[in-house]
Amino acid sequence: MSKLFFSGDGSAKVDAIVAFGQMFQDDPDPGKVNLVVGVYRNAKGVTPVLDCVKGAEERLIGEETSKAYLPLAGEAAFVAGAGKLVFGAGHRRLAAGQIHSVQTPGSTGALRLAGELVRQRVPGASVWLGTPAYSNHRPIFQACGLGIQTCRYYDVARGVTTFADMLADLEKARPGDVVLLHAVCHNPSGADLTPGEWERLARFMAERSLLPLVDAAYLGIRGPLDEDAAGIRILADICPEVLVATSFSKNFALYAERVGLLSVVASSPADCAAAAGDLAAIVRALYTSPPSHGARVVATILSDDRLRALWVGELEAMRGRMLDMRMKFADLLDRHQVHGSVFPHIRDNRGMFVLSTLTADEVGQMREEDHIYLLDTGRLSVAGMNEADLPKICAAISRVTRHRFDTGNAG
Repeated sequence: MSKLFFSGDGSAKVDAIVAFGQMFQDDPDPGKVNLVVGVYRNAKGVTPVLDCVKGAEERLIGEETSKAYLPLAGEAAFVAGAGKLVFGAGHRRLAAGQIHSVQTPGSTGALRLAGELVRQRVPGASVWLGTPAYSNHRPIFQACGLGIQTCRYYDVARGVTTFADMLADLEKARPGDVVLLHAVCHNPSGADLTPGEWERLARFMAERSLLPLVDAAYLGIRGPLDEDAAGIRILADICPEVLVATSFSKNFALYAERVGLLSVVASSPADCAAAAGDLAAIVRALYTSPPSHGARVVATILSDDRLRALWVGELEAMRGRMLDMRMKFADLLDRHQVHGSVFPHIRDNRGMFVLSTLTADEVGQMREEDHIYLLDTGRLSVAGMNEADLPKICAAISRVTRHRFDTGNAG
């Protein structure tokens, strides 16, 4: 019998984030530093279980009576509470029955579900990704059979968004095409659109019948929740249809629980009902029922005034620590005389990541000589930085980039 399946050479490559994360795990050096994955770690290098989560779990242990399958749409209390968190409890389109949400296995699951819905509803649609793009967006939508197009979003050398260039590129998009947007804390750059740009972009897309798909992975990581959700709410105010994929991994530190939400903003309750039916069929074919525990934890926190206040305080502390690490990193880079051209606008951008102009060769040097791991694109995670590691990191960056600024190479 001839082989049909596993006869290849294993040449398919996993995502670079996963690959470098595994390289870090396999490195026996005790002084190794992981700046690859955007996972929050405290000053002790630990990703903590939040006190609000522990409180919710203690309550669930006492009150939970069943581990039966959840409905296809997920935990009802979570879906309702999370929807209000994303859009605001008083949003007119929630009140009008124009938003339908389903629980998903993380925001990766939400994005895949959105891609499947688009493929069914708009055959031949393309997904437009801003560049530089998050590495997993392309494979998610390619796996759905959707075409990929790109538009300029961020100038790596200058460290700023390129809004006018993005609009110019999107002039080529066709009605029904999807535009992937980051709600806040753009990954990998940390550079976000202003409220005025969000409004201009929303009107631009509405006029051209383009569908916004928002990846909201970092709500509450840049600033207060309502501020971080402003772009989503502007789109929902202006665009007739919007898709929003929300993650609760970062802001609740529930990475392992895979808590996500896909929200469909439609033009009418009837359209919402039609989308709900389509999503139910897709969910049944993909995974049938989402995991319950993390969703019940989030629902418990959001519905309890004490736990919710505790969560907001803990989220503010996480946000403050990441900002503090960003600024200390920038200050130490200055003391090491690392030019601003290597880390442009590091103090202005926000979120879990810093995007530098480090080259793949320079990154490789740091990996081989210093056991410091980051992506070849020059993206570093500030969320996982530890103050004790900063001198080593900055000294390595100074050493591998010094050749750029030698007098003899100034031209």
